Amino acid sequence: PKPHIFSFVLTDAFGGRLYAVCLTFYETKRVVRNPFHHRLVRRQRDFERSRQRRRPSLRHKRGLSSGGDITSAAAAGDGSDSDDDAASARADAAAPASQHVLALEKAAVAEWFHVPKCVCLLSRCPLYAPFFEYLSLFYSKCLYEAISVPIERVICNLMEVPMPPRGSVSIKLAVGNEHHHVVFARSPPGDYPLAAFSLLPLFHALDLDNVLTMFAILLTERKAIFHCNDVALLTPVIEAAMSLLFPLSWQHIFIPVCPSVLDDFLQAPMPYVIGLRTDTMDFADIPPDVYLIDLDRNKIQRRRTRQRTHGDGSSGRLLPSGLPYQELLMEKLSEVASHLYMPGYTNLDDVNEHPYRELA
Repeated sequence: PKPHIFSFVLTDAFGGRLYAVCLTFYETKRVVRNPFHHRLVRRQRDFERSRQRRRPSLRHKRGLSSGGDITSAAAAGDGSDSDDDAASARADAAAPASQHVLALEKAAVAEWFHVPKCVCLLSRCPLYAPFFEYLSLFYSKCLYEAISVPIERVICNLMEVPMPPRGSVSIKLAVGNEHHHVVFARSPPGDYPLAAFSLLPLFHALDLDNVLTMFAILLTERKAIFHCNDVALLTPVIEAAMSLLFPLSWQHIFIPVCPSVLDDFLQAPMPYVIGLRTDTMDFADIPPDVYLIDLDRNKIQRRRTRQRTHGDGSSGRLLPSGLPYQELLMEKLSEVASHLYMPGYTNLDDVNEHPYRELA
């Protein structure tokens, strides 16, 4: 399987956010599929050891049956001959044992499996783009290719880099070798961009009509659930939507990637913005006053209920009323972003292949 990079946000009890970017890759591991293989080998070795212990007693019995007592049997030959016979007997008994064990080992079926490994970067600043670039170079130059520097040292170099101050100061970090660098920089206070991420995934997944509808949902502080099949798409789209609120900021529950153990937050009485995988929607208890934003199908709808339905089957007013100067806003957006919508957009890899990435 190919490596996979995704991001999420952790929020503490005081509203502080911890931004994370994770690289998931796979290493091959040899595993014996026969569950009884080791047990059979152990039993066979125990059986051969017991045969070796019984072998001298059988030889003494044969000596007694031929005539004489123990003293005469011991006097019939010297001690060295008896020791040589015992050693040869043990060698003869060990030979078939080792051959049988080797046969069992060859009969075991061994397969190669892909074991997932993860490298996660945490920061108090939303440095998504530099972290994405760093993890991509880290995998291609440090894990996939052989380098002379230990991997631990490469990670320590990142931890020793100071956080750049807001403004025009940037920090360049080499990854793997001196030919590949990652630039860390932050915008001045109160200026765009608010964070180091692209707005393209939002306009790729939703058309302009739905972007304005989503914008109205956030401005009126409603409950919104973003959902799609690719978990890596949730955080970039939600962060881009939050940046549209500037100079305002979202002050309520904010969970771009919500695990199943936090499904209770869906019942919160206050507004929230939560991201879910589409395949978990059937198992989540979603209240009726939530707006569902489907990033895979470019669709926004309100949670349907059985109590409040009209004759046509729809549930009341699905979406908030129009924005002030909505026509003028749509006209300005169409001039710069009408070409960005990509039907069926489900993967962040498409951003680098879009022909207008330099213009957006």
